[in-house]
Amino acid sequence: MGRGRLALASVVVAVLAVGAAACGGGDEGGSSYTQPEGPSIETVTVKAGNIYFDPKNFEVPAGIVTIEMVNVEAGPHTLVIEGVKGFELRVSKSGEKDALKVELPAGKRDYWCTIPGHRAAGMEGVITVT
Repeated sequence: MGRGRLALASVVVAVLAVGAAACGGGDEGGSSYTQPEGPSIETVTVKAGNIYFDPKNFEVPAGIVTIEMVNVEAGPHTLVIEGVKGFELRVSKSGEKDALKVELPAGKRDYWCTIPGHRAAGMEGVITVT
């Protein structure tokens, strides 16, 4: 490989590395999500298994709540909430946990796993906010 191609390859690798770092997750969920300030009034733990959530449907009071997802079986899972832009919990192996605070108004919101095929197989539920 000539020096010109080697230099170009080095630039491409550097650009891809910077792009991958910028797309990385963190404690804030998706890059467009900002957790609400203030204390959580309730914490709900949702177990993620091989194509199910437990509980599938649950109730929380309106306001700031913490949603925690625990992976109880092998395989990656996510949890997103309808109408909450950027909110995403992610786990990839058994025993792994992820949690975020979210402020929810009264009403019903669907939630689901975004891994291809998981929602269609039933990995979804409803959050009732009272």
